[in-house]
This record gives sequence, structure tokens and C-alpha cells, in this order.
Amino acid sequence: MRHVFLDYAKRKKRIKRGEGIESLSIDATGAFELKDRLNEEEADHILALEGALAHLARSNERAARVVECRFFGGMTVEDTASVLNLSSATVKRDWMLAKALLFQSMEANT
Repeated sequence: MRHVFLDYAKRKKRIKRGEGIESLSIDATGAFELKDRLNEEEADHILALEGALAHLARSNERAARVVECRFFGGMTVEDTASVLNLSSATVKRDWMLAKALLFQSMEANT
């Protein structure tokens, strides 16, 4: 899912204004669709998030994995804990830490 967002943001940055992109259904049920509503600023944010997440992964891989599960995978704390073989409390701590570090990193690069 992370790569879908990243690829979409990169593609959006390359497309000239006025050109359209087809909607992209993420799952078979249509529960989540990535539509052509991503503007240039939002594409910039996604690309900045990717850079911040790569930076986080170098310093705290576990927290970066929690972000991937929670943000990109849409998992609950409990689901993330189960998949990563962690306690729910650890996932909550890593999630809070990761959000703060990602925010700081993204703010520093703007």
C-alpha cells in the first residue's frame, strides 16, 4: 500500500495540470479508492512522508514497521501487534513515537 501511494504521488507530480488520471480501486470491495483528487501539495506531502519514513526506518526499524501497518495497511493496534509479534502497549508507544518523529522530519524538510 505504501508503494501505491508513493507511485501515485510521483506520477501526479509528473502530470501537467489539466490532465486526468483514472481512479484506482485499492481493494476488490471498493472500500478504498485512490481518486484523482490528489493535488500537487498533497503529492509533495506523500513524497515528504516517504523520505521521513525512510529516515525513521534507519534509526528505528520497528517503529517504521508499525507505521506501515497502521497507516498504509489500515491495521488496528491489536492487528499490528499480532503481525509484528509485539505487545499492544509496544505498538502504541512506537506509533506515538513514530508520529512525532515523522512530523519533526517532515517539518524540517519544508
